[in-house]
Amino acid sequence: MTTYGAICSVWRNRRSQNARLANRDSDITRRRRMLECDEVREHKIAPIFPPMCEQSNRPEEPAQREIRRAVLSQAAPGIEPIVERMTFEAVKRCWCGGRLDPWENFGVYRRCSSCGCKAVEFRPTWASLEIFYREYYWREYQAAYHCPPIEERYERDMTDRIPQYLDWMRQLCPPPARLLEIGCGNGRLLREASLAGYDASASEMDPRVAAWVREKTGLPVFVGTLPPLSEGTFQLIVAIDVLEHVPDPRAFVREIRARLDPRGRVLLHCPVIDSDEAARTSRDVFNPLSHLWVHTTESLMRLWREAGFRLRWMGRLFEMPCWGAEP
Repeated sequence: MTTYGAICSVWRNRRSQNARLANRDSDITRRRRMLECDEVREHKIAPIFPPMCEQSNRPEEPAQREIRRAVLSQAAPGIEPIVERMTFEAVKRCWCGGRLDPWENFGVYRRCSSCGCKAVEFRPTWASLEIFYREYYWREYQAAYHCPPIEERYERDMTDRIPQYLDWMRQLCPPPARLLEIGCGNGRLLREASLAGYDASASEMDPRVAAWVREKTGLPVFVGTLPPLSEGTFQLIVAIDVLEHVPDPRAFVREIRARLDPRGRVLLHCPVIDSDEAARTSRDVFNPLSHLWVHTTESLMRLWREAGFRLRWMGRLFEMPCWGAEP
Protein backbone atom coordinates (compact mmCIF):
# COMPACT_ATOMS: atom_id res chain seq x y z
CA MET A 1 0.00 0.00 0.00
CA THR A 2 1.31 3.47 -0.83
CA THR A 3 1.92 6.01 1.89
CA TYR A 4 -1.04 7.99 0.58
CA GLY A 5 -3.26 4.88 0.68
CA ALA A 6 -2.18 4.12 4.23
CA ILE A 7 -2.97 7.65 5.34
CA CYS A 8 -6.43 7.44 3.73
CA SER A 9 -7.08 4.09 5.42
CA VAL A 10 -6.17 5.50 8.83
CA TRP A 11 -8.37 8.54 8.19
CA ARG A 12 -11.35 6.36 7.18
CA ASN A 13 -10.94 4.16 10.27
CA ARG A 14 -10.71 7.21 12.51
CA ARG A 15 -13.80 8.77 10.93
CA SER A 16 -15.73 5.51 11.43
CA GLN A 17 -14.61 5.31 15.05
CA ASN A 18 -15.61 8.93 15.66
CA ALA A 19 -19.06 8.25 14.19
CA ARG A 20 -19.54 5.24 16.48
CA LEU A 21 -18.48 7.28 19.50
CA ALA A 22 -20.84 10.09 18.51
CA ASN A 23 -23.75 7.63 18.20
CA ARG A 24 -22.86 6.09 21.55
CA ASP A 25 -22.65 9.49 23.25
CA SER A 26 -25.97 10.50 21.68
CA ASP A 27 -27.60 7.33 22.99
CA ILE A 28 -26.13 7.84 26.46
CA THR A 29 -27.34 11.45 26.50
CA ARG A 30 -30.84 10.35 25.47
CA ARG A 31 -30.98 7.71 28.18
CA ARG A 32 -29.71 10.11 30.84
CA ARG A 33 -32.35 12.62 29.81
CA MET A 34 -35.16 10.03 29.97
CA LEU A 35 -33.91 8.54 33.23
CA GLU A 36 -33.90 11.91 34.97
CA CYS A 37 -36.09 11.50 38.06
CA ASP A 38 -35.52 14.84 39.80
CA GLU A 39 -38.37 16.38 37.86
CA VAL A 40 -41.40 14.81 36.22
CA ARG A 41 -41.18 15.15 32.45
CA GLU A 42 -44.54 15.25 30.76
CA HIS A 43 -45.85 15.72 27.25
CA LYS A 44 -49.59 15.64 26.69
CA ILE A 45 -50.44 14.94 23.08
CA ALA A 46 -53.71 16.67 22.42
CA PRO A 47 -54.81 14.67 19.34
CA ILE A 48 -54.82 11.43 21.33
CA PHE A 49 -56.96 12.56 24.21
CA PRO A 50 -58.87 15.65 23.06
CA PRO A 51 -62.06 16.97 24.65
CA MET A 52 -64.22 14.59 22.65
CA CYS A 53 -67.46 16.55 22.76
CA GLU A 54 -68.46 20.17 22.76
CA GLN A 55 -69.35 21.71 26.09
CA SER A 56 -73.01 21.58 25.06
CA ASN A 57 -72.82 17.78 25.01
CA ARG A 58 -71.87 17.64 28.67
CA PRO A 59 -75.06 17.16 30.68
CA GLU A 60 -75.87 19.49 33.56
CA GLU A 61 -75.25 18.36 37.12
CA PRO A 62 -78.63 16.65 37.75
CA ALA A 63 -78.05 14.49 34.67
CA GLN A 64 -74.42 13.94 35.74
CA ARG A 65 -75.67 12.36 38.95
CA GLU A 66 -77.88 9.99 36.97
CA ILE A 67 -74.95 9.06 34.72
CA ARG A 68 -72.74 8.36 37.71
CA ARG A 69 -75.39 6.07 39.17
CA ALA A 70 -75.65 4.19 35.86
CA VAL A 71 -71.87 3.79 35.66
CA LEU A 72 -71.64 2.61 39.26
CA SER A 73 -74.36 0.03 38.66
CA GLN A 74 -72.02 -1.64 36.16
CA ALA A 75 -68.78 -1.20 38.12
CA ALA A 76 -67.12 -2.83 41.11
CA PRO A 77 -68.13 -1.75 44.62
CA GLY A 78 -65.77 0.69 46.26
CA ILE A 79 -65.07 3.09 43.40
CA GLU A 80 -67.82 5.55 44.33
CA PRO A 81 -65.33 8.22 45.53
CA ILE A 82 -63.52 8.06 42.18
CA VAL A 83 -66.68 8.30 40.07
CA GLU A 84 -68.11 11.14 42.16
CA ARG A 85 -65.14 13.30 41.17
CA MET A 86 -65.68 12.71 37.44
CA THR A 87 -67.54 14.67 34.80
CA PHE A 88 -69.06 12.74 31.90
CA GLU A 89 -69.80 13.63 28.29
CA ALA A 90 -72.11 12.14 25.67
CA VAL A 91 -70.72 9.85 22.98
CA LYS A 92 -72.80 10.51 19.88
CA ARG A 93 -71.03 8.30 17.33
CA CYS A 94 -68.70 5.34 17.12
CA TRP A 95 -65.01 6.05 16.42
CA CYS A 96 -65.76 5.06 12.78
CA GLY A 97 -68.66 7.52 12.53
CA GLY A 98 -71.33 4.83 12.70
CA ARG A 99 -74.61 5.18 14.58
CA LEU A 100 -74.64 3.82 18.14
CA ASP A 101 -77.75 1.72 18.81
CA PRO A 102 -79.10 0.46 22.13
CA TRP A 103 -77.63 -2.87 23.18
CA GLU A 104 -79.97 -4.89 25.33
CA ASN A 105 -78.76 -6.08 28.75
CA PHE A 106 -75.40 -4.32 28.60
CA GLY A 107 -76.12 -1.19 30.61
CA VAL A 108 -74.44 1.97 29.36
CA TYR A 109 -72.86 0.29 26.32
CA ARG A 110 -74.14 0.85 22.79
CA ARG A 111 -73.37 -1.09 19.60
CA CYS A 112 -72.17 0.50 16.36
CA SER A 113 -74.49 -0.16 13.42
CA SER A 114 -71.52 -0.08 11.04
CA CYS A 115 -68.51 -1.92 12.54
CA GLY A 116 -70.13 -3.61 15.55
CA CYS A 117 -67.79 -1.94 18.06
CA LYS A 118 -69.24 -1.44 21.54
CA ALA A 119 -68.98 2.04 23.06
CA VAL A 120 -70.11 3.64 26.29
CA GLU A 121 -73.03 6.04 25.95
CA PHE A 122 -71.34 8.48 28.34
CA ARG A 123 -67.65 8.55 29.15
CA PRO A 124 -65.42 10.62 31.45
CA THR A 125 -64.09 13.84 29.95
CA TRP A 126 -60.38 13.91 29.19
CA ALA A 127 -59.75 16.06 32.27
CA SER A 128 -61.41 13.37 34.41
CA LEU A 129 -59.61 10.54 32.63
CA GLU A 130 -56.25 12.24 33.08
CA ILE A 131 -56.74 12.48 36.85
CA PHE A 132 -58.08 8.92 36.93
CA TYR A 133 -55.03 7.38 35.24
CA ARG A 134 -52.51 9.59 37.00
CA GLU A 135 -53.86 9.17 40.53
CA TYR A 136 -56.27 6.24 40.94
CA TYR A 137 -56.02 3.56 38.28
CA TRP A 138 -53.08 1.49 39.51
CA ARG A 139 -53.95 1.70 43.20
CA GLU A 140 -57.52 2.27 44.38
CA TYR A 141 -59.20 1.23 41.14
CA GLN A 142 -57.26 -2.00 40.69
CA ALA A 143 -57.79 -2.87 44.36
CA ALA A 144 -61.56 -2.47 43.91
CA TYR A 145 -61.40 -5.16 41.21
CA HIS A 146 -59.30 -7.40 43.49
CA CYS A 147 -56.24 -7.14 41.25
CA PRO A 148 -52.89 -7.62 42.97
CA PRO A 149 -50.69 -4.52 43.44
CA ILE A 150 -48.03 -3.75 40.86
CA GLU A 151 -45.28 -5.02 43.17
CA GLU A 152 -46.88 -8.47 43.19
CA ARG A 153 -47.77 -8.37 39.51
CA TYR A 154 -44.14 -7.64 38.70
CA GLU A 155 -43.37 -11.19 39.84
CA ARG A 156 -46.59 -12.94 38.75
CA ASP A 157 -46.61 -11.65 35.17
CA MET A 158 -43.58 -13.81 34.39
CA THR A 159 -45.67 -16.93 34.95
CA ASP A 160 -48.65 -16.31 32.65
CA ARG A 161 -47.98 -13.71 29.96
CA ILE A 162 -44.50 -12.22 29.52
CA PRO A 163 -42.84 -15.30 27.94
CA GLN A 164 -45.63 -15.36 25.33
CA TYR A 165 -45.38 -11.62 24.63
CA LEU A 166 -41.60 -11.90 24.25
CA ASP A 167 -42.02 -14.76 21.78
CA TRP A 168 -44.43 -12.69 19.67
CA MET A 169 -42.12 -9.66 19.87
CA ARG A 170 -39.20 -11.72 18.57
CA GLN A 171 -41.34 -13.00 15.71
CA LEU A 172 -42.35 -9.48 14.68
CA CYS A 173 -39.04 -7.68 15.20
CA PRO A 174 -36.14 -9.58 16.76
CA PRO A 175 -33.55 -7.73 18.84
CA PRO A 176 -31.51 -5.65 18.65
CA ALA A 177 -34.24 -3.08 17.96
CA ARG A 178 -35.45 0.13 19.54
CA LEU A 179 -38.61 -0.67 21.54
CA LEU A 180 -41.36 1.47 23.03
CA GLU A 181 -43.94 -0.02 25.39
CA ILE A 182 -47.02 2.19 25.73
CA GLY A 183 -48.41 2.03 29.27
CA CYS A 184 -45.80 -0.21 30.87
CA GLY A 185 -47.63 -0.75 34.18
CA ASN A 186 -45.42 -2.75 36.54
CA GLY A 187 -42.53 -2.70 34.07
CA ARG A 188 -41.64 -6.41 34.04
CA LEU A 189 -42.10 -6.81 30.28
CA LEU A 190 -39.91 -3.74 29.79
CA ARG A 191 -37.13 -5.28 31.88
CA GLU A 192 -37.32 -8.70 30.21
CA ALA A 193 -37.28 -7.05 26.78
CA SER A 194 -34.13 -5.19 27.74
CA LEU A 195 -32.51 -8.41 28.94
CA ALA A 196 -33.51 -10.03 25.62
CA GLY A 197 -31.49 -7.41 23.73
CA TYR A 198 -34.00 -4.64 22.95
CA ASP A 199 -33.18 -0.97 23.45
CA ALA A 200 -36.25 -0.64 25.65
CA SER A 201 -38.13 2.42 26.89
CA ALA A 202 -41.73 3.05 27.89
CA SER A 203 -44.47 5.54 28.70
CA GLU A 204 -46.75 5.49 31.73
CA MET A 205 -49.46 7.93 32.81
CA ASP A 206 -49.03 7.57 36.59
CA PRO A 207 -45.86 9.45 37.65
CA ARG A 208 -45.52 7.38 40.84
CA VAL A 209 -45.66 4.12 38.89
CA ALA A 210 -43.24 5.49 36.28
CA ALA A 211 -40.74 6.43 39.01
CA TRP A 212 -41.12 2.99 40.63
CA VAL A 213 -40.46 1.22 37.32
CA ARG A 214 -37.44 3.43 36.59
CA GLU A 215 -35.97 2.58 39.98
CA LYS A 216 -36.81 -1.12 39.64
CA THR A 217 -35.48 -1.61 36.11
CA GLY A 218 -33.01 1.21 35.50
CA LEU A 219 -34.77 1.86 32.18
CA PRO A 220 -36.24 5.09 30.76
CA VAL A 221 -39.95 5.55 31.46
CA PHE A 222 -41.60 8.65 30.08
CA VAL A 223 -44.43 10.17 32.11
CA GLY A 224 -47.41 10.81 29.85
CA THR A 225 -49.38 9.25 27.05
CA LEU A 226 -46.55 8.90 24.50
CA PRO A 227 -43.04 10.31 24.18
CA PRO A 228 -42.73 13.44 22.03
CA LEU A 229 -41.81 13.07 18.39
CA SER A 230 -38.40 14.56 19.17
CA GLU A 231 -37.48 11.24 20.82
CA GLY A 232 -37.31 9.69 17.36
CA THR A 233 -38.85 6.53 15.92
CA PHE A 234 -39.04 2.97 17.19
CA GLN A 235 -38.67 -0.32 15.37
CA LEU A 236 -41.15 -2.09 17.67
CA ILE A 237 -44.05 -0.53 19.59
CA VAL A 238 -45.98 -2.62 22.10
CA ALA A 239 -49.55 -1.68 23.10
CA ILE A 240 -50.96 -4.27 25.50
CA ASP A 241 -54.38 -3.56 27.05
CA VAL A 242 -54.24 0.07 25.91
CA LEU A 243 -56.46 0.56 22.86
CA GLU A 244 -59.72 0.01 24.77
CA HIS A 245 -58.83 2.89 27.13
CA VAL A 246 -58.19 5.72 24.66
CA PRO A 247 -60.99 8.20 23.87
CA ASP A 248 -59.97 8.62 20.23
CA PRO A 249 -58.70 5.36 18.67
CA ARG A 250 -58.11 6.93 15.26
CA ALA A 251 -55.83 9.62 16.66
CA PHE A 252 -54.05 7.08 18.84
CA VAL A 253 -53.18 4.84 15.88
CA ARG A 254 -52.02 7.86 13.89
CA GLU A 255 -49.70 8.86 16.72
CA ILE A 256 -48.28 5.33 16.82
CA ARG A 257 -47.65 5.51 13.08
CA ALA A 258 -45.83 8.82 13.53
CA ARG A 259 -43.42 7.20 16.01
CA LEU A 260 -42.87 3.98 14.12
CA ASP A 261 -39.88 3.32 11.90
CA PRO A 262 -40.96 2.93 8.24
CA ARG A 263 -40.17 -0.79 8.51
CA GLY A 264 -41.30 -1.08 12.13
CA ARG A 265 -43.88 -3.35 13.73
CA VAL A 266 -46.57 -3.04 16.41
CA LEU A 267 -47.66 -5.73 18.88
CA LEU A 268 -51.30 -5.20 19.83
CA HIS A 269 -53.40 -7.02 22.45
CA CYS A 270 -56.84 -5.80 23.50
CA PRO A 271 -60.36 -7.17 24.14
CA VAL A 272 -62.18 -8.25 20.97
CA ILE A 273 -65.80 -9.45 21.23
CA ASP A 274 -67.51 -10.60 18.03
CA SER A 275 -70.85 -11.98 19.27
CA ASP A 276 -73.47 -11.46 21.96
CA GLU A 277 -72.73 -14.94 23.26
CA ALA A 278 -69.06 -14.08 23.69
CA ALA A 279 -70.06 -10.82 25.37
CA ARG A 280 -72.25 -12.64 27.90
CA THR A 281 -69.35 -14.90 28.91
CA SER A 282 -66.91 -11.96 29.14
CA ARG A 283 -68.94 -9.42 31.08
CA ASP A 284 -65.91 -8.32 33.09
CA VAL A 285 -64.58 -6.74 29.88
CA PHE A 286 -67.48 -4.27 29.86
CA ASN A 287 -66.18 -1.79 32.41
CA PRO A 288 -67.58 1.63 31.48
CA LEU A 289 -65.09 3.68 33.46
CA SER A 290 -61.95 2.45 31.71
CA HIS A 291 -63.00 0.30 28.71
CA LEU A 292 -64.44 2.98 26.50
CA TRP A 293 -64.44 0.72 23.44
CA VAL A 294 -64.77 -3.04 23.02
CA HIS A 295 -63.81 -3.82 19.44
CA THR A 296 -64.95 -6.51 17.06
CA THR A 297 -62.53 -8.08 14.59
CA GLU A 298 -64.08 -5.96 11.83
CA SER A 299 -63.76 -2.78 13.90
CA LEU A 300 -60.12 -3.48 14.73
CA MET A 301 -59.22 -4.35 11.14
CA ARG A 302 -60.91 -1.22 9.82
CA LEU A 303 -59.21 1.04 12.38
CA TRP A 304 -55.68 -0.10 11.57
CA ARG A 305 -56.25 -0.55 7.85
CA GLU A 306 -57.40 3.04 7.38
CA ALA A 307 -54.16 4.19 9.07
CA GLY A 308 -52.17 2.22 6.51
CA PHE A 309 -51.42 -0.92 8.53
CA ARG A 310 -51.79 -4.61 7.76
CA LEU A 311 -52.76 -6.82 10.70
CA ARG A 312 -51.17 -10.21 11.23
CA TRP A 313 -52.66 -12.81 13.56
CA MET A 314 -50.17 -13.81 16.29
CA GLY A 315 -52.27 -16.01 18.56
CA ARG A 316 -54.54 -15.84 21.61
CA LEU A 317 -53.86 -15.05 25.25
CA PHE A 318 -56.52 -14.91 27.99
CA GLU A 319 -59.11 -15.79 25.34
CA MET A 320 -58.38 -12.62 23.36
CA PRO A 321 -56.52 -12.34 20.04
CA CYS A 322 -53.10 -10.75 19.71
CA TRP A 323 -52.09 -9.02 16.48
CA GLY A 324 -48.98 -7.76 14.79
CA ALA A 325 -49.34 -4.59 12.71
CA GLU A 326 -47.01 -3.43 9.96
CA PRO A 327 -47.21 -0.40 7.64
